[in-house]
Amino acid sequence: GAGSSTITAMQAADGAYSGASVTALLTVAEAPQAAFTVSASAKSIASLTGTATLSTSGGSGEGEVTFETTGGCTIMGTTLIAAPNLSVCEVTATKESDANYKETTATTLVTVDGIGVVDISGLNNKTYGDSAVTVRLSTFSPASLTVTSSNESVAKVTAPPMWVASAPSIGSFTITIEGAGTTTLRATLNDPASGINITKQTSFTVAKAEQETLMVFANPSAVAPGGSSTLSTVSGMGTGGTSYSTTGDCTIDGSVLTAGDSIGTCTVTATKEGDENYLSGEATVVVTVSTSTPTLGSFNDIDKTFGDAPFTLTPPTSPSSGEFTYTSSNTEYCATIDGNTVTITSAGYCTITATQAADGGYSSNSISATLTVARAVPTLTDFNDILASVSAGTILIQPPKSPSTGVFTLTSSNTDVATIQSILGSYFLSLHQTGTSTITATQAMDAENYESNSISVTLTVVE
Repeated sequence: GAGSSTITAMQAADGAYSGASVTALLTVAEAPQAAFTVSASAKSIASLTGTATLSTSGGSGEGEVTFETTGGCTIMGTTLIAAPNLSVCEVTATKESDANYKETTATTLVTVDGIGVVDISGLNNKTYGDSAVTVRLSTFSPASLTVTSSNESVAKVTAPPMWVASAPSIGSFTITIEGAGTTTLRATLNDPASGINITKQTSFTVAKAEQETLMVFANPSAVAPGGSSTLSTVSGMGTGGTSYSTTGDCTIDGSVLTAGDSIGTCTVTATKEGDENYLSGEATVVVTVSTSTPTLGSFNDIDKTFGDAPFTLTPPTSPSSGEFTYTSSNTEYCATIDGNTVTITSAGYCTITATQAADGGYSSNSISATLTVARAVPTLTDFNDILASVSAGTILIQPPKSPSTGVFTLTSSNTDVATIQSILGSYFLSLHQTGTSTITATQAMDAENYESNSISVTLTVVE
């Protein structure tokens, strides 16, 4: 260590010599300390409100460190407090000597300017669409302080409507978010009277915003194989274009989805591209591809009469192009069908069913109509007026010819002139006196196809 010490050299007696000693003073000087520096957390602080934290490094020994300053600043502990006016404060750090090391000092300069940053925390984590924020600055000359934005498409600055009077004055600048991007806020103090012209600046970034929930629609949402659906979106934000993509056996042209031949589903993804202010957004919709049942129409009930000519069926209306086949529920007592031609076989009624085959996106379907075949009125022929002599007594007459198998009944309108008897299916006309009578042949309705009908002739009986 440093200090002084007496060094004594002693020689023992030897032969003719007695012992002796001699002394010398040894002095060890205090050593200079290792390199010693002082620094401030800020090289420039705002007048009055600004502070900086002081720290040192280096030096040697255990001597205490103290700080002192000039230029109107003050020190509390390790905190430098700015002067109320513009100045340059020189900070001197002293590391005192100890038993072994000499005292040493170091200096640093801190500028006290005219712009104080009171609060700029509102600039953190900004996103497009956020509300305006406030930046609070202090200055001794409000009239000389201007704040600008380097990119007004990102943010604009509105000066304080009034300043809070204090030493220094404090003003709140409104920062309005205009768009996504990065801008630099520049605070400039230009005071010609004092010759001060200084600028402080800070940059901040406004992130792109998420889009509002995007929704995509398919109309219709279910199509047949080969069918199409129109795609559309609502909501979303910004000027970005919208595009569509799909999975499954479907294709998209513009905003029209066309299904392939497979049955299943296609998932459509709508993407609204991002722009300068908004991120991209996506939404999905599922389109079902399945066969649908065609709606059949215009296949009405049919009324015919026995004996009518064969007729052709008109196919029902249908969106499908599948082929139609036709069947009759009663071929023996109503009608038969060959292709689309109906042939009446008997009076009665039956169900005509039109069945359409599956085709493309449509399944098979059928529709029915009722065919009603009315009984025909038989045409009675070969029953002519009769001229007979009373002397003939009884004569055989033949009933009319008829397509019906109904039983005939013959009557005479004047039984004084003639009467009629039916014996074993034959008809006998008995002549009683001269005169005339109306002979009526009435055929009863048969078992299947014909109604009742009658025909009359005149009987003239002479001598």
